[in-house]
Amino acid sequence: MKLKIAGLLTLLVVALAVPLGAKADHEWMRWGARDRLVLEVGNNMDPRWHPQLEAAVAGWSVTDHGNPVRLKIVPGAGNPDCGIVPGRIEICNWDLGPTGWSGATWAEHDEQGNVTAMRIIINDYYHPDDEQWDRAKNRQWIVCHELGHALGLDHFDEAGVDLDTCMDYSDNIAPNEHDFEQLVAMYGRWRPSWNYWIRIGVAVSK
Repeated sequence: MKLKIAGLLTLLVVALAVPLGAKADHEWMRWGARDRLVLEVGNNMDPRWHPQLEAAVAGWSVTDHGNPVRLKIVPGAGNPDCGIVPGRIEICNWDLGPTGWSGATWAEHDEQGNVTAMRIIINDYYHPDDEQWDRAKNRQWIVCHELGHALGLDHFDEAGVDLDTCMDYSDNIAPNEHDFEQLVAMYGRWRPSWNYWIRIGVAVSK
């Protein structure tokens, strides 16, 4: 779905409750960044979701594979509709009933196609406290999956094939090496700024 709202283009991608067919393209959109993608994640989620959010943020921020992504959890904006905050990702959870999707990610981007903000909503209807399968693992998958969309990745597979990544529709709870290869292709390999080296105490020549 594609909408034009207040001069900005808004796109939506969802994690369906029922998988569809396979899809080859692994890029959805991209932020206007090169060499590094450092983003804040505004946490508007219930406390029961905090462990999964922390694990997913850590999983997408690993320092190997040349991964250009670094995420940091910050307090959410507290908007009642989980509104867009320019320059960052906002994530919320509500029970929205049987929508057909368990999580959705909205992107706003400028006229050049660069992402300017992302919003994630997790539908609690599909993640109830009394569900019979592994509740924590299921919640971990959906948070990892939607954060991957917020970084610009598309579904790796929609047919239920197990490709060892949270971007497919199996029960994997972390990204795989191919996800990081795709992020490197989109944003380049991580290249720390001079301020980064100074912060970690590495001597810099004048």
